[in-house]
Amino acid sequence: MENKKIKMRKGIIMSKIIMIDKEKKNFDNILKILKWNLKNVDMEFISTEKEILERLEKEDIADLILIDIQMVEKNILKILTKIKKKEKWQNTPIIFLVEEEKIANNINIFKMSGVDYLKKPVEEFELLIRVENYINIRRLKEDVNIIAVNKMIELLISLEIGNVHNGVHTFSHIKRVREYSAILARNYGCVESVVEEIKTFSALHDVGKIALSKRILKKTDLYNQEEFEEMKEHVLLGKKIIEKLGLKKTAENIALYHHEKWDGTGYITGLQGKEIPLEARILALADAYDALGNEREYKPAINEAEIDRIILKEKGECFDPELVEVYLKSKEEFIEVKEKFSKKCENIF
Repeated sequence: MENKKIKMRKGIIMSKIIMIDKEKKNFDNILKILKWNLKNVDMEFISTEKEILERLEKEDIADLILIDIQMVEKNILKILTKIKKKEKWQNTPIIFLVEEEKIANNINIFKMSGVDYLKKPVEEFELLIRVENYINIRRLKEDVNIIAVNKMIELLISLEIGNVHNGVHTFSHIKRVREYSAILARNYGCVESVVEEIKTFSALHDVGKIALSKRILKKTDLYNQEEFEEMKEHVLLGKKIIEKLGLKKTAENIALYHHEKWDGTGYITGLQGKEIPLEARILALADAYDALGNEREYKPAINEAEIDRIILKEKGECFDPELVEVYLKSKEEFIEVKEKFSKKCENIF
């Protein structure tokens, strides 16, 4: 490789690329090219089918997958099917590395699961252009998700704004819960891309309420049993709204499962323990902390010591025990967010 950087367009932020190849030297060569020309690239090498399947179960997904088709030739259809069946991986572009004489034999595979291919030996400039373009396309799709979230938040708040107190409460509540969710996710050990995803979509946890009757939405005291049953429908309605918007599974999980409880006594499906998606378990605790610590029409705010007592009491019942421990260790960060956003009604983002 020439000792000279190729001038690239701006736009790549920290990007995760997985390379599947049986030869570590191929990975090293491509890593060298990308690191030399693109500063914020993190690459991961996978060389066996077992490692591929294990990697698909992890929380953090990649922005791009490079696959040496020779490496997985015998099991290529099985591996590609596994990748595409994982909902959170479905939008991850795949670029195949293939020898020129094998291109014609693999056209159907490219059409089925890949977005592109590069001929081996890979040319440096072509590699850089393809990597940059496909990662930027993926980033644009993420931006579309964020725009949709913002629009739904605006709608949710607008429905409450007729009651000034409710409008301000909803606005501030969304902001605080987003921050609490990010703290829990980060300190639990989630990678930053997952933290940001949970933070973004946590804002939509109650989006189903926009489909509830005004009678339910505007009520200022406790619900009776019939009203509570109607209120519970907001999680199903939220899931349907998010499905229609085409947002990520994370958003659906937060909307549908954030009222589930660790012991299985929550609603609406009765999931328990780690059957409940992590993002929903995080939201449940963040939402509860905010509800306890802030005034409502039917109750006063509770002090921090009493909040801790209640959350500890519900550890292993309502809340994931591990997340409760994370919460307790993160208490200073929670209080800082609470103080910052307790009375301010400012831009959520």
